[in-house]
Amino acid sequence: MAGKHSKRRGAHAQIPAQRRAGIELVDARSGLAHQVRAEQLRAGQARGDYQALCGARLLAASLTDPGHGQCPECASGVIR
Repeated sequence: MAGKHSKRRGAHAQIPAQRRAGIELVDARSGLAHQVRAEQLRAGQARGDYQALCGARLLAASLTDPGHGQCPECASGVIR
């Protein structure tokens, strides 16, 4: 007997997550969110500046800052 809360077969299919290259950091100067690779994150920790996938050098904003958009080059996955 199928009620309104019955589960259909295949309803719990897994949706593959998109893999991103590293993490997203917001640049305090421009307000744009950039993608930074893990090795670049470790390399920049001592100085506090990081190199994004697009090649831009950025100063990390507060982790609570949502930013004002996303870098188009980082979003497309272009590595420079």
